[in-house]
Amino acid sequence: MPAFELLDIERRALASAHGLLGAERAVCPDDTVLAALRCTPSPLSDEQATAVIQMTQSGNGVDVLTAPAGAGKTFAFAAGRDAWERSGYRVIRAAHTGVAADELSMAAGIPSTTIARLLIAIDRGEPGGLDDRTVLVVDEAGTAGTRDLARLLDEVHSTGAKAVLVGDPKQLPEIAAGGLFAALTQ
Repeated sequence: MPAFELLDIERRALASAHGLLGAERAVCPDDTVLAALRCTPSPLSDEQATAVIQMTQSGNGVDVLTAPAGAGKTFAFAAGRDAWERSGYRVIRAAHTGVAADELSMAAGIPSTTIARLLIAIDRGEPGGLDDRTVLVVDEAGTAGTRDLARLLDEVHSTGAKAVLVGDPKQLPEIAAGGLFAALTQ
């Protein structure tokens, strides 16, 4: 029965993400995005700039960004964070491990935590949870277990937040039951 339960969790999460396409979540005005792109410490590649524009203006409740390690995702997210913050949104980041969360916090200037800690805070109703002015960046999303990622997507759906799932498609998946990130990427 657990295998069927996991498939049901994955199906519901995929349906929820699909339902959030074009939901007008965390949309930044053109001038704000352009200002953020102009203020980057070093110029972004065309591909990075396109990713920033897509993330900040798609309106999707869930966006997925895949790129291999070293492709400059962190620099793109620093510009995205700038655009969202200029537009009045709060950007937070979660990663599977504490080390990854710390690295992200320092590199992109985005407050970061672990997925497990964020889920505990949400369950307890602690301050700093998700709301309709929050953009949640889940880094190394391919390493997140399906159950945890589905719980985060449920919270995004119910609160009006936006999620951006980031990962390297060639990264090894989580030891826990996984596969949701790969399905969302497709």
